[in-house]
Amino acid sequence: MTLNDDSTEKNTTEAEQTPNDEVAVVEAPPQTTDLSEDEILANLFSAVSASDGASHIASLGVLAQTSGPLPPPQILQHYNEIIPNGADRIMVMTETAQAAIIEDRRDGRRAERRGQHFAFVCVLAILLTGIVFVAVGETTAGLSISGVGMAAVVLAFVRGRG
Repeated sequence: MTLNDDSTEKNTTEAEQTPNDEVAVVEAPPQTTDLSEDEILANLFSAVSASDGASHIASLGVLAQTSGPLPPPQILQHYNEIIPNGADRIMVMTETAQAAIIEDRRDGRRAERRGQHFAFVCVLAILLTGIVFVAVGETTAGLSISGVGMAAVVLAFVRGRG
């Protein structure tokens, strides 16, 4: 590109467009199907060749989205080509992460059971304390201890975990 000192002159480029050039815009609707690279290129070629006489500038955007812990097999194969045993390393990493998730869930269930057992023991202790107070003649104290204790337990269940 050259720039002249005179502000009335235009900038020039190596390839200038003439005003008579036609431009065709071809947009394809988004597709959610799996297409191979060859199919994508064939679709692009047919779209470009369908625009008769226009200047051909093609743009192709491809968005690949995956879900799950592993990439698709084609990408794993590319990892193997770039990094020695790349796919195996990714598999081991995924298996290790999955094992950690399973262990965390197992630990969570154990902790939940432990909490339920502790709550059961506390409820029994509250009830036995109330029964002992009623048995020795302190009815008001026994009913108060049992009532307040049970209200606290019910409130904890109603409120939930947090």
